[in-house]
Amino acid sequence: MVAPLAVQMYSIREALAADFERSMHRLAAIGYMGVEPARAAYMNEGAETTLRLLKELKLSVPAIHSDLPLGDAKSRVIETAQRFGAKYIIYPAGGRATFQSLDAIYRLCDQLNEAASVAAPYNLHIAYHNHEFEAEPLHDSFGLAIMLSRLSPEVKIELDAYWLQVGGQDPAAFIAKHADRIPLIHVKDGPVMRNQPNVAVGSGKLDYKAILAASRADWLVVEFDQCASDMFDALDASFRYLTKEGFGHGR
Repeated sequence: MVAPLAVQMYSIREALAADFERSMHRLAAIGYMGVEPARAAYMNEGAETTLRLLKELKLSVPAIHSDLPLGDAKSRVIETAQRFGAKYIIYPAGGRATFQSLDAIYRLCDQLNEAASVAAPYNLHIAYHNHEFEAEPLHDSFGLAIMLSRLSPEVKIELDAYWLQVGGQDPAAFIAKHADRIPLIHVKDGPVMRNQPNVAVGSGKLDYKAILAASRADWLVVEFDQCASDMFDALDASFRYLTKEGFGHGR
C-alpha cells in the first residue's frame, strides 16, 4: 500500500525554534504531504501562525501527539485536534514503569479505552505510540501485545517500527499480525541501539522492504529522535527512499 508521507515535527524541534517559517517551507519543498505536531508551543500560543503555514503550504495533519481527552484536559485536547484537522489523537507512551506490571498496563488500557469513548462523538480516534520498553519481554509476551489483548478495537496503535525492534521484537511480523490496528507508522532507521542517533530511512539496519510490505497504514510518518547527519538532508533522503521503493508518496 502506498501511503502519504508526513514528518513528526519533533524531529526538527531545534530548526523550528530557530526559524519556524523557513523550517516548515523546507519540509514542504522536500515533498512531504503532512506533519504531525507534538506537544509544543506552536500548537498553543503559536497556533495561528502554524495553521496559516499549514494552509499556505497545503500540509495535512493526520494526527497530533497530546494528552488524553480526559478530565480537565478533555475540552483542550478535543478542540486542538479539531482545530488542526487531525483524525487521530496520539498518546505518546505510558512510561517505562508502566510496563513492569500487568496491573499498570491494564490501568493504562482502561484510560485509553475511556479516551476512545470520549473522542468518538467528535469523529476522533485514540492511538497509542510505543517506545522500546513496550517491546521488552513480560509474562511470556511483551507489553504492546498485552495491550492489544486488553484494548478496545477502537483504540489504534501508531507503531514506531524502530523502537519495536530496539526492544527485541520483529516489526514486520507484528505489523502483519495487527495491520488493521495500525493506521500510522513512525518510520525511522539506525543502528538498533539505545542512545545512538538515527540515520536516513533505508540506510540503517531495519528491513523496511519487509516491514512496509506488511503495512496497510493510512500514513507513514518519518521521525528522528536524534540524527547522525544534517536533519533536513536525512529527511530528504528518507523521502526519496520511501517514494523510490513505492512505499510512500508525496505531493
